[in-house]
Parts: sequence; structure tokens; C-alpha cells
Amino acid sequence: VALAVRAVEQVNEEIAHDPASARLGPGGPGLSLSAEYAGRVMSDLFIHLFDSAYRQRNDIETLRLDAEVDADNISHLRRRLDLTEARLDRAELVIEAMFVYLENQELMNRDTLAMLIREVDGLDGKVDGRAGVKPTEG
Repeated sequence: VALAVRAVEQVNEEIAHDPASARLGPGGPGLSLSAEYAGRVMSDLFIHLFDSAYRQRNDIETLRLDAEVDADNISHLRRRLDLTEARLDRAELVIEAMFVYLENQELMNRDTLAMLIREVDGLDGKVDGRAGVKPTEG
């Protein structure tokens, strides 16, 4: 409402400076707010305020639901990570046990193992400490 009143005052000031631009209407030259117009302005203002509050509540509810979904996804990913870490720990244990067996049987030593690891690492064209190619079947 204050903005509408200020707009009317501004138009009235412009008319005071340039009387030729004055318009005739119910109240003579210048503008005046009718009760009906003021009521519409107030109604629009309340609709804007309440609609804005409704949208904010709706946005907050959407964010809350998104946070719940994110929490569920994080929980699921945490369980998968824990299972993967357990599998990796088990694989490391089995590999170490196999190497100790081979070493005790004097079939392999640490130097030979290191050489074989570098050789297999380079099969993909780059020595980067990662297995870039899958082992061959057969």
C-alpha cells in the first residue's frame, strides 16, 4: 500500500510541475486512491505475502524430504563401503597367506614377487601401481 500511495504522490508531483499533463477524473486533476483500488492493492499484497509464505513452507518441506533421501543414500553407501572394505581386508589376508605358503615352499621370494608385480602392472602400457587389464582366462 505504501508503494501505491508513493506512486500516486509521485504522479501528483509530476502534474504539479506540468499542469498540461493533468487528467480529469473523479477528484479533479491528479490521482486519488479509491477505496476499491486500495482494497485490491491490499488484497494483492496479502496474497503475495501468504503465497510467499506458502511457497517457503513448501520449499522447506521439499528440502526436508530431500535431506531424508540423502541420509538414506548416505547410509546405503556407508554399508556398501563397509562391505567392500571387509572384502578387501579378506582378499589381502588370503593373498598374504598364499605368498607365505609359496615362500615357505621356496617357490617364490619377495624380490621375485616384486618383479612379477611390475611386469603385470605394465601389461596395460603404464606402470602405475594399478591393474589396468583383467587377468587372462585359461
